[in-house]
Amino acid sequence: MLVADEVHNITSESSSEILREVYSMRLGLSATPERYNDADGTNVLYDFFGGVVFRFDIAKAIALGFLTPYDYFPIFCSLTDVELLEYELIKHQLHEISMEPKQGSRRNRVTEILKQRESLIQTAADKIKQFEELIAAGSFDDEGFNLVYCHPRFISVVQDFLGKECRFRTHTFTAQESLRERTDILKRFANGDLRFLTAIPMPRRRCRRSATRTAFLLNSSQNPKEFIQRRGRVLRLYPGKTAARIYDFIVLPERVDERDESLVRRELTRFNEFAANARNRDDAVGLLQKKSREIGISLI
Repeated sequence: MLVADEVHNITSESSSEILREVYSMRLGLSATPERYNDADGTNVLYDFFGGVVFRFDIAKAIALGFLTPYDYFPIFCSLTDVELLEYELIKHQLHEISMEPKQGSRRNRVTEILKQRESLIQTAADKIKQFEELIAAGSFDDEGFNLVYCHPRFISVVQDFLGKECRFRTHTFTAQESLRERTDILKRFANGDLRFLTAIPMPRRRCRRSATRTAFLLNSSQNPKEFIQRRGRVLRLYPGKTAARIYDFIVLPERVDERDESLVRRELTRFNEFAANARNRDDAVGLLQKKSREIGISLI
């Protein structure tokens, strides 16, 4: 018998060592079984384990009390003039490459340019501006237990703003802290001694319960595995926790043409996933509809 938890972590390279025919009974477990940008690896998993035989979705988990109900607040961000110039250059480069004959080096070049675009979106200055305005205005339901996911470039900026300007008790949660330090930080966060945590990595599997009530997503992966699992940790049950809130900072172009499709799809895939099971789904969708009219995209 083989029982594989977090089965999505089995890669194409390691599958031959793990997924062997010797097992007559096989069970794979995962919240996100489809491997991102790895169709071959996903097919190997599905073929070996016989496809999806049972699904327990997030709506059921919330309805039956296994996860915390949540509200979802999309915050739409823009690029600065300088960032917009860089973004237009990236679009032009991708368009030029698409016109070239297919060759081995083309995929590597596209991958590199897409990484540049990803970094540009992750570090958009308007995210910090809107985050600071939101916190300074006190225009969110602050019960403490606030978690800020941000890009490494932003972590000192966010810490200085929260700690020095706003006078909140806050701490970083990164790979720089030792395991003992992280354990102590999480205890202080859970007992209310720390009002904010500023995180680069996820508080991962060691956190079977999460005191987090509000998450600010300044750094959101385009990988569904990462943002779905990230949401799951925010929604974990904890004594005294009756609801959670997710503030998602979404970057969209000011005006959209066909070359923006992959960026729009990247950001709105996450919106769709998060909004679908939120208590305030209609409000979130209404905000997106208003934004879509402003930038000229058609929602289906």
